[in-house]
Amino acid sequence: MYQEPANDLTQEAGSTELSPPPSRAIFRSEALEHYIQNQEKVELPRLISLKFFRFLWIIALLLMVAGSIVAFWPLIEQLR
Repeated sequence: MYQEPANDLTQEAGSTELSPPPSRAIFRSEALEHYIQNQEKVELPRLISLKFFRFLWIIALLLMVAGSIVAFWPLIEQLR
């Protein structure tokens, strides 16, 4: 990526910008940390309850086990 070299005017303009005085913060540090932590959280909407979600996973696992048994039934019969 190409960048143009900075000339004296842009360097001077950058150094003359005023920064806020470090004397006193507007918010308490605990409140600011709490705000930042809440901003980072990603919460998905609860469409179904956790118990029902677990129940669906158990049903899915049972179906996969049953499907595996049916798919490999000829191989299981040969092993007898």
